Amino acid sequence: SDRRIPKSTQDELWSEFCELIVRLRTPDQVRRFFSDLLNRSERLMIARRLHVAALLKLGFSYRDIKRMMGTGSVTIARVHRWLEFGRGGYVSAIRQLRDKAPERFAKKLTRYYRK
Repeated sequence: SDRRIPKSTQDELWSEFCELIVRLRTPDQVRRFFSDLLNRSERLMIARRLHVAALLKLGFSYRDIKRMMGTGSVTIARVHRWLEFGRGGYVSAIRQLRDKAPERFAKKLTRYYRK
């Protein structure tokens, strides 16, 4: 439980973890690390949350996202709250995705979930 670990220690552990991620040099190293760390469902959940955030930034409604992805309204609202009131991590990550191929960004996201 996180209540047993002092907040300062929690912050130190988190910083150490983040520094490790930055030191991984290739997408394959990152992929292998997260494959060992998280099960398939957990990895998919994280990736889909990023897509929910990206679709919200592109102006899609909760209803559109729910219909496209099958994601629950509670999850969409939680991601929206983090997107709007978080520490900018989603915005920064979305910018990285969009900058890689801006003209195909929305098309690629919606293609994953077209039904």
